[in-house]
Amino acid sequence: MSLQRILRGFLLALVVGVIVAALSAQFSVFKKLVAPAINVINAVPIASFTLLALMAFHSSQLAVFIAFITVMPIVFYNTIKGIENTDKKLLQMATLFDVPQYKKIFYIYFKTVAPYVVSAATVGIGFAWKSGIAAELIGVVRGTIGANLHTARIFLNTADLYAWTIAIVLLSYLMERAFRFFFSKVVTWKSL
Repeated sequence: MSLQRILRGFLLALVVGVIVAALSAQFSVFKKLVAPAINVINAVPIASFTLLALMAFHSSQLAVFIAFITVMPIVFYNTIKGIENTDKKLLQMATLFDVPQYKKIFYIYFKTVAPYVVSAATVGIGFAWKSGIAAELIGVVRGTIGANLHTARIFLNTADLYAWTIAIVLLSYLMERAFRFFFSKVVTWKSL
């Protein structure tokens, strides 16, 4: 259950972060509206978000929300940086030769922004796991890794604590490897 919820929060953050960053790069007014909210999200501690989310959401959705809130700003800022670093001369040439917008996105922006998104996702996976498990631990969500960590803490069961910690590290590592594998296939497909 932890894997499924954290993965959902991570993927949602990835999609929303890229879309919000693309809109912010396109419309400066939108960026001025969104940037302060993202700065606030970055500044508020995970524990505070978790406690506030417990009042608003069912505890079963806590890990999804917290993983999303943690990863989305990372994806947003990296994607914005990638868009800003896109070669202006290449974009001018595409405009001069009347290249359609969808081709600009796939052949110019995608190649430039992709490494930034991969970097954000690589860092974000670790943060998603840390924050998602912490949310489950605080919310004591039954049937999750966080709840098992909570039980191990209450009964001072060090072996269980180490075992669950190793499981978290392995799941995070496997999720990162799967994402990198998937993304390498997407980049290869786009270059054909």
